[in-house]
Amino acid sequence: MDFALTDEQRRIQDAIRDFGEREVKPYAAAWDRDEAFPREVVARLGALGFLGLGLPPDVGGRGADALACALVVEGVARYDASLGLTVASHAGLASGHINQFASDAMRRRYLPRLARGEWLGAWCLTEPGSGSDAAGLCTRAVRDADGWLLTGTKMFITQGSVGHVYVVLASTAPELGQRGISAFVVERDTPGLRSGRKIEKLGLRASDTAEVILDNVRVPPGQLIGEENRGYKQALRILDGGRISIAAWCHGIGRGALEESIAYVRERRRCPSPALRGMESTLAEMAMRLEAGRVLLCRAAHLKDAGRPFRAAASMAKLVCSEATMWATTRAVQFQGGASAGRDQPVEPRAAQRRAADALAPLIWLPSSGSLAREPRGGLPLHVELVRRPCGFLGGSGPHDPRGVRIGRRDRRGLGRGGVESLRVGLELREVLSRRRILHGGRLLSLRRHPPLLSQAEGRPGAVPIQTQIVGTLHLCPVPRRCQGGAKE
Repeated sequence: MDFALTDEQRRIQDAIRDFGEREVKPYAAAWDRDEAFPREVVARLGALGFLGLGLPPDVGGRGADALACALVVEGVARYDASLGLTVASHAGLASGHINQFASDAMRRRYLPRLARGEWLGAWCLTEPGSGSDAAGLCTRAVRDADGWLLTGTKMFITQGSVGHVYVVLASTAPELGQRGISAFVVERDTPGLRSGRKIEKLGLRASDTAEVILDNVRVPPGQLIGEENRGYKQALRILDGGRISIAAWCHGIGRGALEESIAYVRERRRCPSPALRGMESTLAEMAMRLEAGRVLLCRAAHLKDAGRPFRAAASMAKLVCSEATMWATTRAVQFQGGASAGRDQPVEPRAAQRRAADALAPLIWLPSSGSLAREPRGGLPLHVELVRRPCGFLGGSGPHDPRGVRIGRRDRRGLGRGGVESLRVGLELREVLSRRRILHGGRLLSLRRHPPLLSQAEGRPGAVPIQTQIVGTLHLCPVPRRCQGGAKE
């Protein structure tokens, strides 16, 4: 499958890079230090059409595909993760929910101003007592003669104190659990709606995150999004697309860390030291991990644009990109040693420190890596979860002979149709990955023994980048026969 960018996608990528160099990079450190939300910059993004890129033209958008929208999020996050999160949550969650499920009248009322950046959207799902467990919502929506009465508190809401349009998930039939959740649009000036305390965070300090309090907020019947008690299914659809945006956001953070690390190592070459050898091989592994996440991201976006099921692909992209970014940003901090330990250091060490703090967030929300792997439907495929587990799973000594593994009743429980075959395929995949890991380790060892290889690959015109050669070695092992021919989503 070819994931080469189209001419239009390249123009969007170049435009957002130019914007980031001019409008974001010079000020990102100050925004983070002062915890200042860059409202004017967000408005300029909207004026240039980046906030409504994926919306239909009839409501002020450009009708771009999922990959183009991901390129915008990635491009902004490369310079500032806080602003990238603002773009992802505004365009992908709030505007996306209204676009997909609201009535035509609501779409015409809200989406043009959201696309232009005149209004900011906030998507309100999380509560103090329920994060990934949407069935535990305590916010209630009670119907009366004049519409709906909303009462409750939302927590960790992006744009919670600066938003103008709030998409609120509330329970309209508590006895039905998750099947009794509905979605509403609530405007900022509605009586009873107010923002609570602003959340102080370790990273993403320039992103506005706050409580949203609904104290007997009355909304007319027309503010219900879609059908009553269909909010949970709507939220799942929105979160599926949101994982593509978050994967792109993570990749942008990681790419920024990689580019800064390469610049730092090139500067250090003026004073050669033995430490450079380890840095060069680490750079190659950073590039390899980030590229693996990018491929999964492009695949998920391709499936979405093709109208095919993409939840599993989006989940894998989010998981791999978030973990690769955490690995890359921590290595970037280690490169700069003690210079990155204090907040009063020059801009470059602070940038590495800031990216490492920002990279913690996607590991623990939307959703966390652990809850993503435990999703019963549409999350990580079972064979991928098996690969991530230790070799002692199922009580065996390892997958040396997958077809000979005995799967007992206890292991079959809850697998459903085809689950046992997925177990065997998972064991075969785990064996293949183990072999590939050995090849990859040997390649990195050769780099450590011969560090000039990286320099030659970078300096020789037309040379294949060394990280591409490393990724190429991962394809030397065959894919298990059961997995050939393409797997269904």
